[in-house]
Amino acid sequence: MTKFYKINTYGCQMNVHESEKIAGILEKMGYIDCPEDENPDVIVFNTCCIRDTAERRALGNIGVTKAEKKRNPNLILAVVGCMPQQDGVKENIKERFPYVDIVLGTRNISALKDEIEKVIEGRAKIKKRSDKKYRCFDVNQPSDYLDIDENTPQTRTSYPNAWVNIIYGCNNFCTYCIVPYVRGREVSRDMQNVLDEVKKCVENGYKEITLLGQNV
Repeated sequence: MTKFYKINTYGCQMNVHESEKIAGILEKMGYIDCPEDENPDVIVFNTCCIRDTAERRALGNIGVTKAEKKRNPNLILAVVGCMPQQDGVKENIKERFPYVDIVLGTRNISALKDEIEKVIEGRAKIKKRSDKKYRCFDVNQPSDYLDIDENTPQTRTSYPNAWVNIIYGCNNFCTYCIVPYVRGREVSRDMQNVLDEVKKCVENGYKEITLLGQNV
């Protein structure tokens, strides 16, 4: 049976690129980008907390999915990205949106596959044993940005432009900015890995390369 996914992306170009990686993970699992005339089996909200309007939009749209979840209890809802990386947000999501299945911060998006499998497995067990509702919350677990970037599959959606990360995080800790607290300290990718990715993009016909980083 065909399985569909839908990704709602909020915020900056970095989030757009990370949604390409989320799509890569889901497609490797056998999911297909959901057409308008179909209902998704997985919905991922890739959130932003840098801009207040983006955060409010994400929270509002997560709330709207309550009706979808009621119509389809097997629908898997995931909230990922900057917003869950903030202190206390996991608990807030758990309280306000108890129908959300997965919450992942910026440093562990690569765990999405495992978390989806846990949700599916958990529901199967519950059908046999009890009526208790299964939830999977796994926020801010230790993870290595470089491992995520070099090994996570991605489905590029911005042709003829390709996003290429060169650095993550920020060390400045400006008074007005939350970026270091949700993206962590600066970590640069290996130069050869960046060059290899750019060459591959060119070989695949991309005409423009945009280098990404919180502090580029």
